[in-house]
Amino acid sequence: MPLNRRMAMMTTGRMAWLGAFAVVLLAVPATAGQPPKAAPAAAESGADVLNMTSYWRWHTGMKPPEYSEGGKLVPLKPPSVWGIANVDRLDSPVPPDDWAGADFDDSSWPRSRLEWCRRPAFSRYSTSRVFFRGKFAVTDPEGAKLKLSFTYVGGVVVYVNGQELCRASLPSGKLEADAPAEVYPDDAFVGKNGKPIPSADRVKKASGEDKAALEAGIAKRTRTLAPVEIPAKLLRKGTNVLAIEVRRAPYHPSSLTWFAKSGTELGAGWITAGIDGVRLSAGGAGAVPNTSRPAGLQLWNQDRCDRVALADYGDPNERLQPVRIFGARNGHFCGQLALGSTEALTGIGVTATALKGAKGEIPAANVAALFGVSNGMRGGPWFLNLAAKPPAQVAADKSFGGAVQEILLRVRIPKDAAAGAYKGTVTVSASGKQFEVPLEVNVSDWTLPDPTDYRTYVGIYQSPISVAMQYSVQPWSDEHWKLMEKSFELLGRIGNKMINVSVVDETQFGEPEGMINWVKKADGTYDYDFAIFDRYLALATKHCGKLDYVCFQVWHAGGWEARPVDNKCTV
Repeated sequence: MPLNRRMAMMTTGRMAWLGAFAVVLLAVPATAGQPPKAAPAAAESGADVLNMTSYWRWHTGMKPPEYSEGGKLVPLKPPSVWGIANVDRLDSPVPPDDWAGADFDDSSWPRSRLEWCRRPAFSRYSTSRVFFRGKFAVTDPEGAKLKLSFTYVGGVVVYVNGQELCRASLPSGKLEADAPAEVYPDDAFVGKNGKPIPSADRVKKASGEDKAALEAGIAKRTRTLAPVEIPAKLLRKGTNVLAIEVRRAPYHPSSLTWFAKSGTELGAGWITAGIDGVRLSAGGAGAVPNTSRPAGLQLWNQDRCDRVALADYGDPNERLQPVRIFGARNGHFCGQLALGSTEALTGIGVTATALKGAKGEIPAANVAALFGVSNGMRGGPWFLNLAAKPPAQVAADKSFGGAVQEILLRVRIPKDAAAGAYKGTVTVSASGKQFEVPLEVNVSDWTLPDPTDYRTYVGIYQSPISVAMQYSVQPWSDEHWKLMEKSFELLGRIGNKMINVSVVDETQFGEPEGMINWVKKADGTYDYDFAIFDRYLALATKHCGKLDYVCFQVWHAGGWEARPVDNKCTV
């Protein structure tokens, strides 16, 4: 399929369904489903309870980088290369002192598998402290017999339910907020020739006598925490929290050369804070593994900024949180949930109540549920499009450990709504069970203009043939025109101000035929049938209002697929 067709198909896919506005403020806690009522199975001896495949909450603290010179910390002020200088002047707050406690509310923290949060995920030299929280259930504190080991970069301090378990590569005694990790030796940064050691991937491609020395220097960057036993007195029955803080080690004076000359020199840089591997293992049967999808049906919150992946699942140690949406009057704003099960999902449905505020309400009809459409692995292991109706069934996929369904909640805030908080309930049904989820919408004291009055210019190419291809319908059939109506309705919601009209066949926009038909008369001259063009233009103006541009396309772009540069111009 030509690139232009693929791009045009987005108007009937996810982007069009969202009807996205330029101002969308979303705050949906990314917490997981309610703990299962059935007693979970305890880990076998030697089994992992938490590891890199587990979901963790994390928070990053930023502070301008420093290097160590003669035992003193000196600010690292790189020149502006690829904008990195500006990013690495960031200074951000860190969590409160009780962040490691079992009852701390981390629902606003990002949620990821730890394997996605290795050092490259925090590839900013201003990353100074990274905080991780992993949850696991304990049925018998004495019988759990837990051990922790991991590899890291920088320095670490470990807590269990808010109590310090151990620390490594950090000062003893009271740990000050700005205390850095232990300084690395010179040969972790520079080789025998005094030049910075390149990044690990570049050293792998290197050759010669110095390769072994370079690899030895890189190996010194990773530090190891030997297995540490977790005393039973630190554990409790129910949900427990393993919290790990990673602190940055000072950079080396050679880091000043990482930014020299051009961006290519950045290959010598490495981040001196991070986790490479974590393993919390059970020596007994008193803890419950949290390393894969739990058995049964789940509903969990998914941050609106995160895609729902087919392998996702909710942390069984986290409770379902309200879906919180922040928006403005006269706009559409979204939150997100996800269903998951180790079995097939059936009978999926979503209903909503009216959202009541102190000075009025948002009708239930203004709350719409949209359902993710998965193409399996084609295009990635996540949901690519949205549909107005749920699927009749979502089969369990063995390769992903079960079945998953994305649910997008879209709220249309009336133009005359009073500012303030509105609360209601969303009921999600699946596989014979129901979940009630609080829905909270905070309306700001500001009104979005109508889409036709947006100052941001929107000119999205609407592609008739892409609509026909996406839904496998005959071009210009009744079914096609119904889908086109929806396409233009969505374009109107975002203030689209232009359309393309293919006059000839096979234009650069991928339309196989033009919209205007040439009708040959008896005398050899031509008349013109504008029926399709007129209907198309009427549909566009119905939903998009007065158009700034109607572009007549007569250009054949040579090079697309089999079309040569001298492709014949036909109608």
